[in-house]
Amino acid sequence: MQAKYRNLSLLCSLVLALVLLLGCSASEQAAPEKAEPEPAATEEAKPEPAATEEVSLPTEESVLDEIRDRGVIRMAVFLRSGSPLERATDSGEPEGYLIDVGHLLAKDLGVEPEFIDLEWQGIIPSLLSGKVDIILAAISATPERALAIDFPGAIVFYDVAVLVHKDGKIKTLEDLKQPGVTISVSAGSTQHFYAMANFPDAEILASEGATEARLEVASKRSDAALTDSHAAIKFSAENPDTVPLRDAEGNIIVVSREPGSMSIRQGDIRFFRWLQTWQDWYWHQGVFEALYDKWMGPIFEGENTQ
Repeated sequence: MQAKYRNLSLLCSLVLALVLLLGCSASEQAAPEKAEPEPAATEEAKPEPAATEEVSLPTEESVLDEIRDRGVIRMAVFLRSGSPLERATDSGEPEGYLIDVGHLLAKDLGVEPEFIDLEWQGIIPSLLSGKVDIILAAISATPERALAIDFPGAIVFYDVAVLVHKDGKIKTLEDLKQPGVTISVSAGSTQHFYAMANFPDAEILASEGATEARLEVASKRSDAALTDSHAAIKFSAENPDTVPLRDAEGNIIVVSREPGSMSIRQGDIRFFRWLQTWQDWYWHQGVFEALYDKWMGPIFEGENTQ
């Protein structure tokens, strides 16, 4: 009997142990796994901000800097023209509209002006060789010239007129298209090109300069000269045998209008843009018109052009 109870007690112990074993196993399966803690980030592990490279923009070399360092701007002029635009006084000093413009340019750059008087044919070579910094003589901006030099913008406009002898055969613009007509021009000038393009049947007499072309008319060696309207008015006042060609209402006939610009060597973007800004400012302020009227107004007084 006692053996029976002992066996029963042993069986209960085994069952209890089995229940406890199964309960512990289920608890282990139900419990979530604990994530292993990540090691703390050290100073070396922290991401560093991207390094910023110091960028230095290239310094663009410009004649503008040379001029300001030198303290003088060298400007090419053509005083031989004898025009109120640019001419020499009795004492040899330069004066005129373009000379006033040159003084204004030098003042705004904070330098002294130097006007270098040159022959017309040598003006562009003097710029290309570095003898001058800028051509102030306001040459006409043509496509051919623009292949060699830069034109920042017009500072004057030339109205081209026809100077004739009052006793000559040229009475109207159409008369210039007759065969056998001789037209004098300044060699290599824009008037020279205009005459060749528009009067192909005429004989073109190329003179050393504009004054010489007008003198050809006064001496009747040519029938007409293409020249600036202000020069035609002034010349006819001094040489009464010559007159500017006029229309039926008495207005001076203008055959073309050409922009005259300062010019610089090619590729100097800083100087080019500064001159554009400078010129735009003074055009909009009316300063250029006022200076032009100061010198040219007396010549055009009472005159009309068409």
